[in-house]
Parts: sequence; structure tokens; C-alpha cells
Amino acid sequence: MTEVQRVGGWDTQQDDIIDVAYLDLAFTKDGRMIPGQVRNSWIDPQKLVRLTVNGSLKTATLNDAQAGNKLSLHSMTPDGRTILEYPSYPDNEPLHLECEHFLKCIESGARPRTDANNAYQVVRILSDVEQRLARRPALNVPSKSAK
Repeated sequence: MTEVQRVGGWDTQQDDIIDVAYLDLAFTKDGRMIPGQVRNSWIDPQKLVRLTVNGSLKTATLNDAQAGNKLSLHSMTPDGRTILEYPSYPDNEPLHLECEHFLKCIESGARPRTDANNAYQVVRILSDVEQRLARRPALNVPSKSAK
């Protein structure tokens, strides 16, 4: 089960659209809590699409904005040297691959990797986030007309 731990956001342009947002999640797996974070900014000039997963032996980083070496694995040797690996990563768009997989499941009758239960969990989390953001205190920013 995934739970929303903390959420926040700011309307920096005073147009009732959240421009900068963060979300802390807790994923429960086999009785263990695994933390996750999402950070997003529509106004940041640096457009980053990056996912980092920290494991006990290696850290994987996926940087979808890079042209090459999008996926990297980072680890340390016992004597403290960093090892950097670049496993193969398909050039196909993730949404294209997901749609292709879904169409194959329709043809074969197989269960898709993501099903109605996954969709329900995503909608449940998004609903929780929206409710929490609606209750957040207003950001005291001088109005544009005050300048």
C-alpha cells in the first residue's frame, strides 16, 4: 500500500495554479516502509526528467532528458572507489511501450502489468494530494499591483 506522507506547493504566479510542488510517499513492501519523493516545477528553466532509486548495493539513475546513457548504475568498491555502469536502455518512449504492451495483452488475454487496481491506487493518491493542497495555507506574496 502506498500512502501520502507530506505534500506542498506554491502558486508563485498568483494564478491559482501550483507552479512548484513536492510529494513524499511511503511504499510498504513485505512489512518494510520504503520512502519516495516527487519534486516538480513548471516554472524551473531546467527541464529535468530524472528518477533515482537507492538500493542496498547500487543506486540507479534514469535521466530521460539526456540523449545517451540515460540509465546509470552507481556503486562503491570495498576500498571506496566509485563504479559507474551504463546498462542498455531502449530508445522507445515509455508511453509507446506501455500502449504496445496493453495492445498485446488485449490480443492474448494476458493480464497487463498495470490494471484497474493500479489505476485505482493512482487516483486515490492523486485525490489525497489534491485535498491536502486545497487545505494548505496561502502563500503571502505581495500582489502584482503593489509593485
